[in-house]
Amino acid sequence: MNGGLDRELNIRFIVGFAIVLTAITVGMAALMWTTSSLLRGRLEARDPAPPTLPAARVQPEPPEPRLQTDPEEDMTLMRTEEERLLSTYDWVDREGGIARVPIARAIELMATQAPPEAEN
Repeated sequence: MNGGLDRELNIRFIVGFAIVLTAITVGMAALMWTTSSLLRGRLEARDPAPPTLPAARVQPEPPEPRLQTDPEEDMTLMRTEEERLLSTYDWVDREGGIARVPIARAIELMATQAPPEAEN
């Protein structure tokens, strides 16, 4: 009974199809590799290599007005000030009775209070 099924399969066609499919796949891969190599060469030609001397790598100062001369120091100062504001007691509005409380203490205070009633 298996002999009848084997006659229906065209082994030459299957092997030939596999060979053609493999050849097309390899050809397309080679074409893509060649194209990417050419494009990479064009991009490298447009963008020259950085200079080797460290002095040549120094960026010139931008034109006036320079709003930020040292961004790293500005960020450090801002974070220090924010940390101070978030971790100290201070008056926001003394007459109105509004004070700033450190975050850890505010969380403790909120945890001890009953939750507000939901409005309907």
